[in-house]
Amino acid sequence: KGVGDLVGGVGLLTDKSSTGLGDIAVGIGPRGTVGNFHWLSYAGLIFPTGSEDASPALGNGRTDLRVGLFTTYLAENKTWELDTSLEYTLTGNGAAGDPPDELAFGAVAGGRISERFRLAGGMTETRKESGDHIANARVVLRYTPSKRHHLELLLDRAIASEGIPRTTAATLIYRRNVGKLD
Repeated sequence: KGVGDLVGGVGLLTDKSSTGLGDIAVGIGPRGTVGNFHWLSYAGLIFPTGSEDASPALGNGRTDLRVGLFTTYLAENKTWELDTSLEYTLTGNGAAGDPPDELAFGAVAGGRISERFRLAGGMTETRKESGDHIANARVVLRYTPSKRHHLELLLDRAIASEGIPRTTAATLIYRRNVGKLD
C-alpha cells in the first residue's frame, strides 16, 4: 500500500583482531501488505566505507548492487512474527578483481517484548557462486518509535563456514517508510 521504503545500514564487525565501521548500504523499494503478511522489496548499493586492511577486513573495497525481498507474517494479536529474507548481491570490481556474486537468505521468529520493542532469533546463510558459504545464528532487536521509523540491531555469530572466515558482527539498520501509511 505504501510507495516505498528508504533503507540504510551500517555494519560493525567485531572479532579477536578487528573492530570498526564496515561498508554502508543504502536502498529503496516498494512495500505492501496483504492481511497479516507484509513485504518489502528493494534495490540498493553497498558503498566501500570499511577498512580492507583490517584482519578480518571490515569492508570489501568495491561498490556492490543488491536486490532483495523481506517478508513478515504477523500474528493476529501482533505478539509474534516470522520474518524471512532473500537477497542477491552483484559484486563490483575491486582491488582483488571480480569476486563471485552472493545469495543470502534466512528466517527469524520472535515477538513483542514491549510496546515499541521486538526480539527475534534464527538463522541466515550466505552462498557465493564459488561455492564458499557461511551460516550464522542471528538475533534481532527492533525498535519502532512510529509506523514511519524503524531501527534494528542485528547480531550475527558464524556457526559454520567454508572459504569464508567465521566472525561475530553487529549491524544497525534504519528504515523510513515513505508514502501513505495505514
